[in-house]
Amino acid sequence: MSVSNADLVRRSVEAWNRSDWDVVEGLCWPDVEGIAPKQWPEAEDSMGWPAFRRQLERLKDSWAEERFEVDSVESVSEDVVLVHGRWRGRGDASGIELDLETWMVWRFRDGKATRIEYFLDGKEATEAVSL
Repeated sequence: MSVSNADLVRRSVEAWNRSDWDVVEGLCWPDVEGIAPKQWPEAEDSMGWPAFRRQLERLKDSWAEERFEVDSVESVSEDVVLVHGRWRGRGDASGIELDLETWMVWRFRDGKATRIEYFLDGKEATEAVSL
């Protein structure tokens, strides 16, 4: 039985929550693209696994605890998955609470992610999957 791309996304989120970069890397092509939300401070797109990993680690650095909670995972087409959830956490130095509604559009080729695009607006995410 083959694993669906939606299942791969769920596995990646679980690995993110554990900071298990080896698992995340195994689910991505070496030339994976990570596209930051337009509204994100210091938004930086990442091209290739090393740059993408650095960006992911940077995002986790200022939180004493954080996790991504999946609300829904929808296979839009054979190679596109739309994820909706919340990034929650507590700031390391500040103690500030994080509760950020987030969408991701995952694009796959041959069972591995080629592009992961992040959105802070559901309408923009939905429009991105219709392109």
